[in-house]
Amino acid sequence: MVPPVTAVDGFAHLRGCAALRGERWGESVARRVGTRRPWPAFEGRAREVALRKVADLSRDPELLELLAAELAQWAARRWGEIR
Repeated sequence: MVPPVTAVDGFAHLRGCAALRGERWGESVARRVGTRRPWPAFEGRAREVALRKVADLSRDPELLELLAAELAQWAARRWGEIR
């Protein structure tokens, strides 16, 4: 019998996908609006957008939250590299 996949297991498998999407998001926003302001904190609208960008990766809300945070971290990192 195969044990159920936990959010931690799912995160280990999908974090690279979230990271790549985050880098692309950071680049896209930088092209459209510039980089004068710092990348927003993972809350409010930024959190909502990040959650939408990983929504297709899982149905587990806990895993989606982890992936969205990872995505936002990589977006901020890429944004900082472009600045």
